[in-house]
Amino acid sequence: MAILVSPLLGLRARHGPSLHAILVILASLALQSGCMIEARPPHPSPPPNPPHPTPPHPSPPSPTPPSPHSRPPPPPPPPPPPPPPPSTQNCTQLHELSEGPYWIEENIEASNVRLNLSYGVPLNITFKIANGTLSELAGSCVTIEGARVDLWQCRYDGLYSDEEDDGTTGETWLRGYQYTNSTGYTSFDTIYPGWYTSRTVHIHVRVRVYDDDGNTTLYDDTTQLYFDDTITNAIIADVYPYNDRGYAVRDTFNSNDPLFTTTNVISLTGSYNDSDGYSSIVELSLPFSTSVLVLGNGKSIRSGDGGGFASIL
Repeated sequence: MAILVSPLLGLRARHGPSLHAILVILASLALQSGCMIEARPPHPSPPPNPPHPTPPHPSPPSPTPPSPHSRPPPPPPPPPPPPPPPSTQNCTQLHELSEGPYWIEENIEASNVRLNLSYGVPLNITFKIANGTLSELAGSCVTIEGARVDLWQCRYDGLYSDEEDDGTTGETWLRGYQYTNSTGYTSFDTIYPGWYTSRTVHIHVRVRVYDDDGNTTLYDDTTQLYFDDTITNAIIADVYPYNDRGYAVRDTFNSNDPLFTTTNVISLTGSYNDSDGYSSIVELSLPFSTSVLVLGNGKSIRSGDGGGFASIL
């Protein structure tokens, strides 16, 4: 505006234009300026920030209907098979043997006869008691429920409990009895026996069967169980306290024990290096067989009064 007016003022000084002409010019310029201002578009305002959309909560997936081609779920496992019926296999003979001088009627009903013994290789023996004399079942090993099985043996050092000569009067370890269950079985937790002079390593077993009143003894048979000398020798050499007998030297083995019979050697599973030791299943059929054993001095003894069958597993 000042640039346009200044020349006009200069014209007035030289030529003297009229005031009316100046006002007309100024009004014209003002009108042009207003048109220019109105024609200029206003600066656009920034658009407001759009609100952040809130994501919808996901809906739980609807169950997919099973495809007609999908496999059905596997059926539940079948129930375990029932226990097998009593054995009907033929049995081999087991000799009846002397009960020896260390039998005592302690009447201690116990499955674990180790009691407070801290040493000794663990040994579990399961007995199956069967009847081999019924005419219709002779030799078939049909099991007997309620038979009383007594077990007694020496300790790792060759001593028996409750023996004055052994200094163990009043102690009852490694002695006990159990009754067979409805399937003819019973078991004992004991230890591998030690040795003493004039005898190989063995365990005594006595089996009695009573009538329905529990009075009359139908069977009363005694035998001895033996062990493989290879196992016995390894235990005596490697395991404490079997190997801690001072100057004592084992003098009797299976080969020179007058009562030993290979029929009465039991089979073992396990190892003396395992915490569980050994286990054995011994199947006995009553009554035990009569046998005549020839001693080392040429004399003969009768080792039993019965006749029957047994199988050692």
